[in-house]
Amino acid sequence: MGIFDNFFEFKWEPNRKQWVGSPIEHLSEYSLSVIEFDDQGWYHDIAQRDSLISFLEETRREDLLIFLFVHGWKHNAAPSDDNLRSFRALLSDARASENQKKTSRRVLGVYLSWRGRSLYGNWLWMNASFWTRKSAAFRVAIGSVREILAKIRAEQRDRNRHSIDDPLQRTGEGTRLVLIGHSFGGLILYSAVAENLIESVTRRDERVVRPFGDLVILVNPAFEATRYQPLLTALLARRGFPPDQRPCFLAVTASNDAATGRAFPIGRWISTRFESVRRSALPGLPDDAQHQSNLKTPGHLPWLRTHRLSAPTKANGRSKAAEQAYNGSGPPDGNAEARAFEEFTREYRPNGHLTANWRRLYTRGALLEHLAGDPDNPFWIVEATPEVIDGHNGIFRSVFLDFLRQLSDDRLRHVQTLPGAEPAVSS
Repeated sequence: MGIFDNFFEFKWEPNRKQWVGSPIEHLSEYSLSVIEFDDQGWYHDIAQRDSLISFLEETRREDLLIFLFVHGWKHNAAPSDDNLRSFRALLSDARASENQKKTSRRVLGVYLSWRGRSLYGNWLWMNASFWTRKSAAFRVAIGSVREILAKIRAEQRDRNRHSIDDPLQRTGEGTRLVLIGHSFGGLILYSAVAENLIESVTRRDERVVRPFGDLVILVNPAFEATRYQPLLTALLARRGFPPDQRPCFLAVTASNDAATGRAFPIGRWISTRFESVRRSALPGLPDDAQHQSNLKTPGHLPWLRTHRLSAPTKANGRSKAAEQAYNGSGPPDGNAEARAFEEFTREYRPNGHLTANWRRLYTRGALLEHLAGDPDNPFWIVEATPEVIDGHNGIFRSVFLDFLRQLSDDRLRHVQTLPGAEPAVSS
């Protein structure tokens, strides 16, 4: 079927609520809060926000593991939406991991939804919604989403009143917060927290860089790299990072993502025809860096790339457990994950600092490799191979979901200071 078949067949998706269930679902494995925003960034139903706030107040004395997800283009909060269904799978896996660690934390998922899908029908019309949906995403980013993010971050701070040097904090206890944005949802999340991230890099009172929450993850983010430039220049101005600096932010882009790799630059080329750019705009970057950054996303600029994420084949010695995880089966093994982290630390963090070209093989299939830049840099621009993320929407493969969970766990593991190393600083 060609793109012009059924040319006039399309359906307009109204600017209305899509979620039909309770504002918060309480299941045996996790609780799920769904909050929807309209095209102007306002709440569709403020009762959804109030239900989340009530839940946080009722559980004030409990520790929570919070995963917040902002979906992308062509998605919404309909119960059948595959992003929502896959987010549920991530929450279930997080519960299994918590059970392995025998923590008392309750798992809470917060699904932030907006009108990512505005048209159904002909492929051409659906993709022509690029410009209106990108504009809507930016309006959402500067709207009530910021209140929700601020509320959840403040809630985490209130629950974790102990010092950052408290052993409980270093060993991953307390309330934890991981934020994930996909596609234009990455634009929403990054725009909402970018100022906080830049401040964390430029603060003079401490060398350790701390994230918004515990970790910000963008998957196939659909925004031009020029928006990343203020954070990049702040990083370039730093003089290194402290021992045991942990990751704060990663933007993961599939190498075969046609939406951000081909369609996005075309859309940007059309919309920026009357904008001017400069050559040699920033020392240390390619002469045409500003032009490239104005057209492409961060993940499609080789000179921004810091890491590669892949899944080794059986020929490369992937274990039986990793093969099970790659195929979507087998429970997490908390003890094996802790041992793998300790082995990685001994080999690649001998004096509290990571060595260049470090490699982290996760117990369930994923391999993360450092490619360029300061090895300790906590802001990662990652290229993912198709077996990990397949195209723009293939983001919920088992091997990638488990990588996200283990990465979140790693960030909170305590590293014993090795002989001759500087004292470790928890991040």
